Amino acid sequence: MRKSFAVLGMGKFGQSICVELSKMGAEVLAVDQDEDLVDQVKDQVERAAVADLCDPESIKKLGVADMDTVIVTMSTSMEASILCCMVSKEAGVRHVVAKAKDHLMGQILQRVGADEVIYPEEESAKRNAFRLISPDIRDFFNIQDVLSLVEIVPKPAWIGHNLIELNLRRKFGMNIIGVKINGKDIENPDPERNLEGTDTLLVIMKKSDVSNVI
Repeated sequence: MRKSFAVLGMGKFGQSICVELSKMGAEVLAVDQDEDLVDQVKDQVERAAVADLCDPESIKKLGVADMDTVIVTMSTSMEASILCCMVSKEAGVRHVVAKAKDHLMGQILQRVGADEVIYPEEESAKRNAFRLISPDIRDFFNIQDVLSLVEIVPKPAWIGHNLIELNLRRKFGMNIIGVKINGKDIENPDPERNLEGTDTLLVIMKKSDVSNVI
């Protein structure tokens, strides 16, 4: 079943989230009060709307109650972020994610309804640090306090061997959830297929284990 997301705020971060979620097959509703920003992303999402995100009734009319997750991305506007979190939670949204510019703002948003807070600037620094240390790591995302989603290029010693032989879960704590072949769409991992140098592995693993594969 497709997951549905309402992304409130179409700054650079909000637009990027919309595009990536859409690429992954999710149903995405993109919202901002600036029509020009909505126009920039409307062709890449299933639905787009212009609405006043400082008005509770406008937020409710978007149908956020029907979404699996609401992502609030206006970290420069405390008032709008608080209101969106509160209204979404009151509407019964199970998972509300909010972007914060610092930990004080994050604590406030959690108190008014955010189930999860993300700090893009802080996360970007960590992602780039890992990528600079190891060219094998293509991308790095924190998905929980202790888990990360990592895109990693197979090490030379892994090429020509399949996942059964390599047993990466036991050796490195790596749970392979997908394989990108020749830079194309992600496919379900075939445990008997030999890895190639053009593959990229999509892996979920503990943050503490990532350094073991650098």
